[in-house]
Amino acid sequence: MTEINIAAIRKEYRLRSFLENEADPDPIKQFQHWWNETLRNGIEELNAMTLATCNHQGRPSAKYA
Repeated sequence: MTEINIAAIRKEYRLRSFLENEADPDPIKQFQHWWNETLRNGIEELNAMTLATCNHQGRPSAKYA
């Protein structure tokens, strides 16, 4: 088996920061803003995402697809 340098194939998707006060109060509308932005910018894997939530104790949990 050929060894693969994982770091060499990683893609960086961060284009800018996102501040809470910039968020649309409607999460569906916010997702539509993000989706349209990825289409305009030619992002290859526009369906790649991470969803992070916190429990009642403030402990974060993240899922990615």
